[in-house]
Amino acid sequence: MLFAGNNWLVLVGAVFCGISAGLFWASEGAVALGYPEASKRGKYMNIWLIFRTGGPLVGGAIVLGLNHGANQKKKGKVGYETYLVFIALQCIAAPLALFLTPPAKVQRSDGTKVKIVAGKSFIAEIKALGRALARRDILLLLPIFWAAYFNQYNSNFQTYYFGVRARALSGFVINFANLLSSYLISLLLDYKKFPVKKRMLIGFYWVIFWHLVAWIYAWVIQEKYTRHPPAWDWEDSGFVEGFFVLAFWQFSQQSLQNWLYYFVSTKTDNISELSRFTGILRGQESFSQAVSYGLNTREWKGGRVPLAVNTILLGLAVVPTWIAMREHVPVESDKSYGFEGHSDEEAPSEEILTTQTSKVAAVQSTVQR
Repeated sequence: MLFAGNNWLVLVGAVFCGISAGLFWASEGAVALGYPEASKRGKYMNIWLIFRTGGPLVGGAIVLGLNHGANQKKKGKVGYETYLVFIALQCIAAPLALFLTPPAKVQRSDGTKVKIVAGKSFIAEIKALGRALARRDILLLLPIFWAAYFNQYNSNFQTYYFGVRARALSGFVINFANLLSSYLISLLLDYKKFPVKKRMLIGFYWVIFWHLVAWIYAWVIQEKYTRHPPAWDWEDSGFVEGFFVLAFWQFSQQSLQNWLYYFVSTKTDNISELSRFTGILRGQESFSQAVSYGLNTREWKGGRVPLAVNTILLGLAVVPTWIAMREHVPVESDKSYGFEGHSDEEAPSEEILTTQTSKVAAVQSTVQR
């Protein structure tokens, strides 16, 4: 075959995949969190997660369906047919994006419109993105952005200790841990009897609790497997204990991701600024994943090094995240910017809007103290 064994094809494909994924990731978060009114963000975030998890669920079912034979109990790799199915699905999915309703035409249940306060040029947008990235609250959140997506060792854990069909089964089933986690924390984040700040505080403690459970359990099992490395099949009695390492990781990680997106969404009420915040979040996600993938290309004995890096990074992120949350003044509804005579199409400039919003937030923060 023409492209068989050509490394450059894989690298070029990875670059184009990264570019397209970056554009998609920056926009999907803004759509999922910017289209609904503030009071329904938790609900729509959960719907977004259902669609996001629907892909891995379908993918996991395909992998399980193609790799469940008795000859696939041992370690190994999936067949190339698996990848062909995913390529076909991606080709079908892209045209469906054309049916997405533009922000200006979105009809909310409360009658409000999606605010669009965009820069007047590409250069203005770049400057606005730079200002967003230089904000104190965003800088404080960078460590947790990295920590939330750094755990790529879960795939190595499966490769080291599970056979092919056991990996296929676990890859399918753990998506339900994502769904359950997202559903539970979304109920909390949309609980109307608590103000937004209190919901975020309770959510913060919820996330910490499940991360403690997940990582303590992971360390216990990892030390056991380091001494006596298994190769579990789903028929083995030890499969369940290894599977719950993955399930706890997914549950805790998903709760943190939902909490972060909700946190970011309460920083603004206009979709243009929200797209910058979610773009920063997804960009840092890609950065942390790239570093963690590189870290996990090494065959560390027992996985202690990647586990230690993840644990330390999560620990270091707690304090700055707490500070960012304590200083945060959430936007709980669409606010009036105090400019008369401006329609949605003639919104105040980004510089004016940023200055005014910062002043209001500073006054509110001072009053709260």
